[in-house]
Amino acid sequence: MSRLRFAKDQQKALIKDFLSNNNLSTASAANLLGVGLTTIKYWFNERCTLPHEIFSTMCNITSKLKIYENDIKEKLSNNW
Repeated sequence: MSRLRFAKDQQKALIKDFLSNNNLSTASAANLLGVGLTTIKYWFNERCTLPHEIFSTMCNITSKLKIYENDIKEKLSNNW
């Protein structure tokens, strides 16, 4: 699974849009995506890159998030 590096502040915007468009708390989003709450917080604060699989899942749930594809600066391997 590859990881995505977004333009500055765009990963945060993506997470924020995902939460608001689906009326989710960070805890319920973590549950929906099958990750821990801390992981969502790290993604939101851009401490960790977002896995491509998670981005795809988010786009399948909320199709208008596909616009963030334009903000992907780099695709990294899992062991970058």
